[in-house]
Amino acid sequence: MQGTSILRRRYGNERYLFEDVYIARDSDMIVITLQATASEFDRYTEDFNRVVASFDPFK
Repeated sequence: MQGTSILRRRYGNERYLFEDVYIARDSDMIVITLQATASEFDRYTEDFNRVVASFDPFK
């Protein structure tokens, strides 16, 4: 991951939560977003993290 800028941002309101992962590369950017109701958000974070980790910039 040397030279790759990565930012995670979590935000939301009383009804929905979102988490964005921004992966800046030399000529573009990858944005991966999780959106779920606040009551179910934690149920999906493990799967979301596996998807994020599967991208080549993380290897």
